[in-house]
Amino acid sequence: MKYGLGIDFGGTLLRAAIIREDGEIIRQLKAPTTELNNKNELIAKMVELAKGVRYEEYDIKKVGVAICGPVEPKEGIIYYLPNVKFEPFSLKEELEKALNIEVELGNDANVAAFAESKIGFGKGKEIVQFITISTGIGGGLVIDGKIIGGKMGMGQEIGHMHVLDSEFEKLCSGTGIPLLAKRYELNVANAKEFFDLVTAKDELALKVFDAWLELLSTQIANMVYYIAPDIFVFGGGVMKSRNLFFDELISRVENKILPALRGKIEYKVTYLDQDLTVVGAGLLGIK
Repeated sequence: MKYGLGIDFGGTLLRAAIIREDGEIIRQLKAPTTELNNKNELIAKMVELAKGVRYEEYDIKKVGVAICGPVEPKEGIIYYLPNVKFEPFSLKEELEKALNIEVELGNDANVAAFAESKIGFGKGKEIVQFITISTGIGGGLVIDGKIIGGKMGMGQEIGHMHVLDSEFEKLCSGTGIPLLAKRYELNVANAKEFFDLVTAKDELALKVFDAWLELLSTQIANMVYYIAPDIFVFGGGVMKSRNLFFDELISRVENKILPALRGKIEYKVTYLDQDLTVVGAGLLGIK
């Protein structure tokens, strides 16, 4: 059995874990990212957690790192992170010096897509498209087992695609839903409050709900026309309310695509949930 070391820098937590090749988390440590104030503290904490899970005890040749922000994968350069201030620098270079082991970085959505392609619903599929709908909206694409990150790792930034007069994630993500609702003069504090109103059959909320589903399904249908993946896998906090909308969302997507494609593409919600990116990071180092 092979093992990998995965490090996941999220918006609220930094995690390091030993990952078995089947995706099982063997050992894991976490630390809040709010305690990190600069790049030196970030690197020091990553090294501390990596050593804390005793990665030296396993025959690990490479460390995988998932970053919640843009990453240039070849040189491992990160441009910005939530809660940590710095000028762009090569985290790959810094970590390789500190840990004396090869490091591979990836955007968190791309790493999540990789996990899905290796051990999730995308296993055995040629083209796997991952979409996370949470605080923002992100995407990850894997073709023939390879992450397709695009120029400077900036591909699949689907949340920044434009719809109406705004960005996709500013109207359809967890934080975007209240902004969309406001356009209809419905005031909600967050997505949960919105979905509670939908459940209660509030008339105005249902109107916003319909508009949200139209925007979301249209963008997914556009992705079908551009990529035509074997499978879409969805993740993120908004998917916790999927019982209210997922079947209807997919029905709308199917009605928007060519008849020849209908029923040919799979649509799933990840079962790896919150462990998706740290597992994917660990799998990056397993060959």
